[in-house]
Formats: sequence, C-alpha cells, structure tokens
Amino acid sequence: MDPTLYDTVLCGDESELRRLLDSDHTLDINAMVDDHLIHIYLHRTVLCMAAYREHEGIVNLLLDRGADINTVGSTNGTALGVAVSQGYRGIVALLLGRGADVNTVGGEFGTALGMAAFKGHEKIVTLLLDRGADANTVGGTYGTALGVAAYKGNEGIVTLLLDRGVDVNTVGGEFGTALGVATFKGNEKIVTLLLDRGVDVNTVGGGYGTALGVAASWGHEKIVTLLLDRGADVNTIGSEYETALGVAVFQGDAHKGNEGIVTLLLDRGADVNTVGGTYGTALGVAAFKGHEKIVTLLLDRGADVNTVGGTYGTALGVAAYKGNEGIVTMLLDRGADVNTVGGRYGTALGVAAYKGNKGIVTVLLDRGADFNTVGGTYGTALGVAAYKGNEGIMTLLLDRGADVNTVSGKYGTTLGVAISQGNEKMVALLLDRGADAIYVGGNYETAQGEYPTALDAARSGKAATALLFFFFFCKSLLVFILRYMTRGCIPG
Repeated sequence: MDPTLYDTVLCGDESELRRLLDSDHTLDINAMVDDHLIHIYLHRTVLCMAAYREHEGIVNLLLDRGADINTVGSTNGTALGVAVSQGYRGIVALLLGRGADVNTVGGEFGTALGMAAFKGHEKIVTLLLDRGADANTVGGTYGTALGVAAYKGNEGIVTLLLDRGVDVNTVGGEFGTALGVATFKGNEKIVTLLLDRGVDVNTVGGGYGTALGVAASWGHEKIVTLLLDRGADVNTIGSEYETALGVAVFQGDAHKGNEGIVTLLLDRGADVNTVGGTYGTALGVAAFKGHEKIVTLLLDRGADVNTVGGTYGTALGVAAYKGNEGIVTMLLDRGADVNTVGGRYGTALGVAAYKGNKGIVTVLLDRGADFNTVGGTYGTALGVAAYKGNEGIMTLLLDRGADVNTVSGKYGTTLGVAISQGNEKMVALLLDRGADAIYVGGNYETAQGEYPTALDAARSGKAATALLFFFFFCKSLLVFILRYMTRGCIPG
C-alpha cells in the first residue's frame, strides 16, 4: 500500500493522480489499506475511497487503469455499496455502467441493495432492481435486503421488495428470515405485513430457530401471541436451546427467567419435555441459567426431571456442571435419579467430577450416586477425574469405594484415561491404589492404531509416563508369575 496514492485520492487531485500513475507503473491500485491505517482512510481500496468522496473523474481514471470494480474494500462492501450508502446516484449509475456486479456480497448489509434498503434510498433500490439486483441474495447480519428493510421498519421498501417478487421465506442472517428480523425489532406492523404476504411462520433459521423463538427470546409477548394465532408451531426445534420455550427460558431475566412468556408458551401447548440442543430440555436450560423459579414452574407443569438429552445428560447434570447446589438439591428432592446415564460425562457425578466441584460431588454421593456407573466418553466418574487430572476428586471417589479397574469408555479403564493424557502423577496414584497394570481394554486409539493394554498405551505416550508404567507393569507381572509358580501351574 502506497500512502501517496491513497492521499492523492483522498484529496481528490485527479491531475496529480494521473501523473503519479503515469510515472510509477509499479503502483498497485488494488492494494488494501493496512489495518492500522483504516481509521484514517475509512476504506480499504482507493476505488472505494473515491466513490465515498464522490470523485467521479477519479473513479473513471482508476477503472481505466485496472481497478477491480467488484473488490470488497469497505464495511459497506464494494465501491457500489459505498456509493449507495452515501446516496450518490450519479456514482451508482457510473459504476453500474462500468460493469459493477450488483449482487456482490460484502459488508454488514450484504449487498448494495441491502445497503440501499438500510439507508432508505427507495429510488436507488428501484434502480438496482432494474439493473438486475437479486433481492434474494443472502449476506450480512439481516440475511437479505428484505431483512434489512424489516430491521429499519421501512414499510415502503418492504412493500416494494415484496411487489418485485422477493422470496419472503429466504433464510439467512442472525434472525433467520425477514419475519425473524421484524420480530426482533418488535415491529408488529411489519410482522403483520409479512404474514399477510405469505411468510411461513415456521421457517427455521438463525440463532433463535424460528420467529417465535426470536419473539420469546426478546420478550415480545404480543408478537408471541400474534405468531401463535397465525399458526406458529410452539414445539418446532431450531436453535441451540431447542424450542421457543427453551429460548424463552435462556434469554429471560438473569435470576427468574421470562416467566410471562414461558407460561404463555406452556398454556399454548409447548411440550415441556421436548429434547434438543446443548442442555437437552427447557428444564436443562433453566438449570443452566440458574432460574430456580422457572425450574419449579416447569416441574409443576410436568417436566420429566430424568429426561436424557444434551451434552450433560439430564437437568441434574446441567446443574452439576454449573455448580448450582440449590438446583441440584431441588431436582433431587423432586425425584431426579442421581444415576441416570447420558451425555458426554456419563452421569451427573461424572459432570461434577469434570468440573472439579468437590461440594457437588459430595452432595451427589451422599444422595446415592453410584461412582461405578458406566457411561460417557471416559467410562466412569473416576475416569472423568483422571482425564481432568483432578487428584482431589479422584482421591475422594477412591476413598468412597470407586472401582479403579472398571472397564468402559473410549480408554478402557481409568488407568487408560490417565495414560492417554500423559499424566504421570495420575498414573502413579492409580497404580498405588490397585489399578491393573496388565490390562486396560477399551478402544484407545492413537495415530499408531489400537492399544488394548495399558503397556501398549503407555508406549504411545510421554516417555516419563511409559517408564513409570513399565516399572509397575513389571512389578505386577512378577507377582503374577510368582503366584502361579507357588501353585505349580504356570500357564503354558
């Protein structure tokens, strides 16, 4: 990037720019402004800068000398998007006449058409459509030009785009559809307009799943009711928090959740036990957020406390992950099975072991958690503790009677887990507490293949772990041989 070139364009000195280009043929007019200079020049290419400054002569000169007309060189997209953002109809017409691709995607609003919709330039919207702009091109935060117009609440441009045949159900952007965007803004008028023009109220897309999910998330109770009245499926799954009910629970007040919308959705038929998303159910979401009132409300409305789903298995597992002793106790008091198996860590005890929360581990053990229950990637809660290298939790579980040689999970035994992590301290602790040094089992895999024994696994790990294990392996093997020699029946 040559600062002289940019400064000349910034000043609008066409004669000096021509002289500069004629005298130095090595200048790259498509070079991008460095990040640390963007605050000075505002745009990354000289063409975008010229368009921004409305220097028609310089725009033509740069194009004559090889400037790429479709390079995305601004937060507004291309030079066309920049010109549109400023409402420069002359520069817009010039760029279109010189071959600008009206549908190039770039910038916050997706396309030049999206920028025109954002700025409310209705005549430029019409011009772009007449010149081939695809109103259904997806890009930017709001998905399409229709989504942008909905965001701005510009009924005129929304109607114009609809009249020109835009697909009202095109999916894209953070809120899924134009209906999702209008819902996010709480604009009942635009929501109604889109519904009247045939939008599918149950289209899935974006971070909230459906328009109903958006309304539930942002607390727009009237729009929730409107969407439900117009056919929204209250149980459609389409987001990280599964249904609109899960979204409402997640996005509510930090302490009590959105009780009004949660109650409304339940009254309108929301299935409180629908499974999906990271936290499994709406009850799991409430446990994650620490919404004790919503947990109680959901349980009172029929939530199954033992439904399995999500990363942490059950709502109890989620509460254990968050370390929320109050909700852990509440769920146990309301019938949660402390040994239900599900999720990555097997049981709620496994989740607590993963988090290293001795208090929750103790509560669960005191309430009957079976430390030898098998499930999840690491086999048992002891295996999870070994994976995390948490000596305190491992010791606690062993002291309470955990079986050090239970075989399950990806790594076989807890010893296999510790070896896989190259944790010499954990390996030594387990061997001291009776871990079988001869057999691991499971399906421990590395780049070299499967290792059915702990010795094989150790050989693939860190040298220190391998040597430590080899010592204990030899010791165990010697005991094994002496035992059979004494009996006179060495297997042969």
